[in-house]
Amino acid sequence: RTDFIDTNFLRAPVFSSNGGAITSGFRLTISAPTIEPNTTTYYTVNGLDPRLPGGAIAPYASASQGSFSVTLLDNARVFARNFNLSHNNMTGGAVGGNPSISSPWSGSTVGTFVVRTPPLAITEIMYHPTRSGTTDGDEFEFIELKNVGTQTLNLVGMRFTNGIDFSFTATNPITSLASGQYVVLVKNRTAFTARYPAVANIAGSYTGSLDNSGERICLEGPLREPILDFRYGDEWYPTTDGLGFSVVVRNESAPFNTWTNPASWRASTALNGSPGRADPVPASIPDVLVNEVLTHTDPPQVDSVELHNPTASPAPIGGWFLSDNPDEPLKYCFPTNTVVPANGYLLVTESQFNDGGPNSFALSSLGDQIYLFSGDRTNLTGYRHGFAFGAQINGAAFGRHISSEGAEHLVTQKTVSLETANAGPKVGPVVITEIMYSPSAADPLDEYLELRNISSQPAPLFDPLHPNNAWRLAGGIEFTFPAGLVLGPGAFVLVVNFDPVYDPVRLGWFRSHYGLDAETAILGPFTGKLANEGDRVGLYLP
Repeated sequence: RTDFIDTNFLRAPVFSSNGGAITSGFRLTISAPTIEPNTTTYYTVNGLDPRLPGGAIAPYASASQGSFSVTLLDNARVFARNFNLSHNNMTGGAVGGNPSISSPWSGSTVGTFVVRTPPLAITEIMYHPTRSGTTDGDEFEFIELKNVGTQTLNLVGMRFTNGIDFSFTATNPITSLASGQYVVLVKNRTAFTARYPAVANIAGSYTGSLDNSGERICLEGPLREPILDFRYGDEWYPTTDGLGFSVVVRNESAPFNTWTNPASWRASTALNGSPGRADPVPASIPDVLVNEVLTHTDPPQVDSVELHNPTASPAPIGGWFLSDNPDEPLKYCFPTNTVVPANGYLLVTESQFNDGGPNSFALSSLGDQIYLFSGDRTNLTGYRHGFAFGAQINGAAFGRHISSEGAEHLVTQKTVSLETANAGPKVGPVVITEIMYSPSAADPLDEYLELRNISSQPAPLFDPLHPNNAWRLAGGIEFTFPAGLVLGPGAFVLVVNFDPVYDPVRLGWFRSHYGLDAETAILGPFTGKLANEGDRVGLYLP
């Protein structure tokens, strides 16, 4: 059968290399591994098919027989087919065995060879613009490109293959770029021109949209040379995610493989970006931090936000904004001449941000958000820092904490420490000590969480003043602890995904398998499932 297939179709040419980066003068060997005599290989180096529609030989194709070499001095897309007029496809049928669909052509062998990557850089991406009136923000999207080479660059044939759909053609308003020039591609030309009336270097409108949450973008050359292939993310710089700023590459002359690194980008200096021109050098903005927050207070305490300046220089924040909604940043505006001392703190109380004015806000004891934005009293200027937080007990403070992985968290503190260094996270009395998230395939019901009272005092897993309000687990799984449960000093409790009351056989097996005595509390079932690739689970007070 294999021999029949090999003779039924003319074999395609074989390349000595599949393509990729090469040096000028590279010799590509092409051979025709066919058992049929008088086979000719037709090929091109510009990516065009040597076989015309209908089967004729393209007049621009080169030809050779046997094994031969092609010297490549510049970028090339080699497209080759074998051709033999004597070849006939065989069906083995009763009538002749040579159907009229027989072709003298083989399948194609194609490879792209790159001596130099086309110097066309993606320099700015406005992926989540702000809306304007009734016009949706997505209509103001744009991508900016720049010729970072030293010679004029022909754009015809350049194209995006992921993220958006756009190809440069000879009919575009801009078909070439001089060295150092920019060009802009837009989602909606009418909307774009209304917002940026001075921008004239628009090459065209693309189809599709840039994903507001981030996505992969691929740009390739006219011979399908890979130019850029990277993913941008909305987590890179929060002010670019719907607050009016674009992402701008920091160094337009850097190697293209650095485009994948978030550190290679920054938020634009200018509100609404700077399409079609270089983005201004960003002003120095001090990294002032939301450091401690009181959200559930009774007099004499008041709800408060502590800011911290970790730098060695005073941080002027007059004209900056504080808000409980990251999508509505222009709320409390700091007075002119407000300064956070070097390595110091500034306390903002509810009497300031909730003074009854039109932009007032209050912090909810049941969970809320708090964000600091740099600004000039009217507009944002590109910096944001803050957190979302959950419910809090009366009198306790949330504080900024850096984990061992370098991630920021806002967590309950041991004590309130406003205008001084944070006291550190409050741990216990009950903690999650063990998670079985990926049991053996033979026993998928073996998921569990282990909790322990690490204190020397009994720990009620309910509100003593309201005993029906119990602690709970939430996230990837959900479970509410039974009313009245008290965990003794040093004691453990296991939460499983089966019902230990209605499945005593399973309970007995579980205790035996893990060597647990009858004193170890086992509760369940929880709902949901712990994801094997990672998940989030929290222990919450009522």
